Parts: sequence; C-alpha cells; structure tokens
Amino acid sequence: MDKRISDLARALRHVQVSDDLNKREPVKEINAEIEASLHRLNPAIEEALF
Repeated sequence: MDKRISDLARALRHVQVSDDLNKREPVKEINAEIEASLHRLNPAIEEALF
C-alpha cells in the first residue's frame, strides 16, 4: 500500500510539471486515488499501533 501511494505521488508530480493544458482531470483522479489509499491505510496503521 505504501508503495502504491508513493507511485501515485510520483505520477502526480509528473502530471503537474507537464506542459499538458488538460491536466486538471488527471490531477483530480490521482488525488482521489491517493486519498482513497490513505483512507484504507489509516485503519491498518491504527490497528498495528494499538
């Protein structure tokens, strides 16, 4: 899961620095996937810590 979030963050940076004028949708999609991944990861971390 952690690798997936890292890969998504890398992809997000790549899209953000691109010259593509239509990058709004890909950025929104990647951000949504990062958010969903973090929501899945958070309970697992809490369970491991407590």
